[in-house]
Amino acid sequence: MIGTVVESGVGLPFGSIFWAAVALAQLLGAALLQNHHLALGAIFPATLAVSLRFLGRTRCRFTLGASGFEFSDPADILAYTRMLGAWAPRRPADPDRAAHAQFDLHVLHDRGHLLIPSTTTTPSEEIYRFLQARIPPSGTREINPTLRGYLEEQVRKYGAERVFSYGVRRVQGRIARLRRSFALAATASLTASGLFWLLVPFVTGAPEWRIAGGLSLFLAVLLLAIGLQADVAASPLTNALRPPALVVSPGGIALIQGALSGTMTWDEVKSVSPRLPMVNYSTVVFELSGATIVLQDVFDRPPDVIYQSILQVCPSI
Repeated sequence: MIGTVVESGVGLPFGSIFWAAVALAQLLGAALLQNHHLALGAIFPATLAVSLRFLGRTRCRFTLGASGFEFSDPADILAYTRMLGAWAPRRPADPDRAAHAQFDLHVLHDRGHLLIPSTTTTPSEEIYRFLQARIPPSGTREINPTLRGYLEEQVRKYGAERVFSYGVRRVQGRIARLRRSFALAATASLTASGLFWLLVPFVTGAPEWRIAGGLSLFLAVLLLAIGLQADVAASPLTNALRPPALVVSPGGIALIQGALSGTMTWDEVKSVSPRLPMVNYSTVVFELSGATIVLQDVFDRPPDVIYQSILQVCPSI
């Protein structure tokens, strides 16, 4: 695939189509029932459909070069060695299972995040497999000093190529990045709807729309505050005093994550899963006798890459 030009088409996000249909249904209901309140209420889904169209979809164009992504506007190269992981929420978690439809692909790298939308002219599955083959499987060796002794011991015992280490990630988490475009669109929609509804009483004399407008603006501010709080929580400064770290080797794992700290052998692990039940994003779940450990998405490789390293050192798990 080297030399392939990847370019996203225009396309309409599913969210835009859905909320436009909701707005249209409300307008039809308002016409049939002669209820102007339904028509005024259609402002929110209509503005959300427009917001998702312009704020919830990223267009991109780049060339898959020999050593990295090659961008022309502006001219830049993002080396494959800088990738931390490639994640597709609508694709099967097992990389060996192919997806038969287009999907959004999120590439996390040490400079931030790149979204390759499902509207690309190149099959998403081909791009995914091409990138997966070029993601460095292990993270940094400069991990929390508490685990460095364990890391050095495992490297001496099994060799550097069979021991994987992961430190704290210095860029924002994938889940926060995935939700940001929708949060931005919803905030814009709530703000526009709230301001419009606050003006309605001056025209129609219906004071109840002041309540709707005030509530809409309150929810917009609340959503913005939650987004800012998520950014703070994702900052590496949050874990500066006790940065998370993980070591995976044929002898077992060593983990520091929040209040958790310790080592365990593979004999102590009943099973390892790449997903939680009823959750649509990948993670790593360790099932022990009487306990469950879920890895947070805070390491310098995403959970799906860590999961593959576990299968590599302990295929029978």
